[in-house]
Amino acid sequence: MLNVVTYTSDSQHNDILYTKLYELTDYINTYYPKHREWFFNTFLPDLKAGTRAIVAVFNEIGEPVGVAFLKKSHDEHKICTLFVQQEYRKAGIGKILMQESIATLESAEISITVSGVNLPQLQSLLDRHGFMLVSQSHGDYLPDETEYYFIRPQR
Repeated sequence: MLNVVTYTSDSQHNDILYTKLYELTDYINTYYPKHREWFFNTFLPDLKAGTRAIVAVFNEIGEPVGVAFLKKSHDEHKICTLFVQQEYRKAGIGKILMQESIATLESAEISITVSGVNLPQLQSLLDRHGFMLVSQSHGDYLPDETEYYFIRPQR
């Protein structure tokens, strides 16, 4: 049985849990070299201040297996990170994370960027949830990598 939990500024904050959720995504540093610094120095303070949220999926023994880090500010609604642990992929967890992220970000226009190396595994999920490619840029995070920018129009 999977358990889905959304953490906001109203949640009781648990830095040990947040560190576990970060560790689930640690390999992202390969494609986003400042991911760790961003998470601990920007994301967590903003979560506690009310402009960020986390959607996490836990397995039957309470271990995190998927997570989305969200930005919900006055001028931007963004899925900053969406990650499912390798052995839990193709089990519908990405769909759960996407649906809960969209619900948390409400009816605003939602953006997400995807590294070219990850685009093949996320493209159908993005398409099913109404995201449209609006631009791409080379070298934003790594010199030899293309970043794809998607928007889901306000509904």
